[in-house]
Amino acid sequence: MSMQQGPVFYAPPPPPPSNRGPLIFLIVGLSAVLLMLGCCAGGVYFAVRTGRQVVQTARDAYTTSPAAVRARAKDIADFQAPTGFSPAVSMKLKNPLSGENVTTMVVYTDNAGGGIVFYQLGAGLFDERQREQVQRQMEQQSAMQGAPVNLSVQSRQVVTYNVRGKPCEFVLIKGKDNASGKEMWQVCGAFEGKEGPAMLMIILDAQQYDEEDVRLIAESVK
Repeated sequence: MSMQQGPVFYAPPPPPPSNRGPLIFLIVGLSAVLLMLGCCAGGVYFAVRTGRQVVQTARDAYTTSPAAVRARAKDIADFQAPTGFSPAVSMKLKNPLSGENVTTMVVYTDNAGGGIVFYQLGAGLFDERQREQVQRQMEQQSAMQGAPVNLSVQSRQVVTYNVRGKPCEFVLIKGKDNASGKEMWQVCGAFEGKEGPAMLMIILDAQQYDEEDVRLIAESVK
């Protein structure tokens, strides 16, 4: 079966500002620190050692190993991939100095152009109050998926499932892809992951999956 391109996933919301700053500013700032330290006694050793940590962190972030993708998914929530879906890719960014998780993304795909995406922000980025605010923002982002720009919506439902012991709302949409004309399912929901605020996004071919299939996939996240 030839693979047809399905609707494009919405990009997950970027990590909000925190006391530690985004990872990119950390790396740029680190470069400046390394340059200054190079002029000091012992600075060269520190620069080389820390620079290696940054490079190694970038290398370790990306993986297509099925076992590694499954393991990272399990760090977000317990999940049983439906028949036909395989772990495709994962990206896990860490603070190269502290080793704390910054963000994790996991993607499962099938042969019909469908995808299941998990996204999680690291708990160490926020204090308790900030974490609650971020969780609310992700829930609002999830609700915004109710008006996707790439689908002509035919039906929209809001359902509630328990994820890790807490009720969470998921938006289930059926619509026609404006580019290909194919009928698709789109699902989005925010929940509290094992390591921080998390979001689930699903795109499925409506000819391959009916509403019961879609609900079972969303409900399988625990």
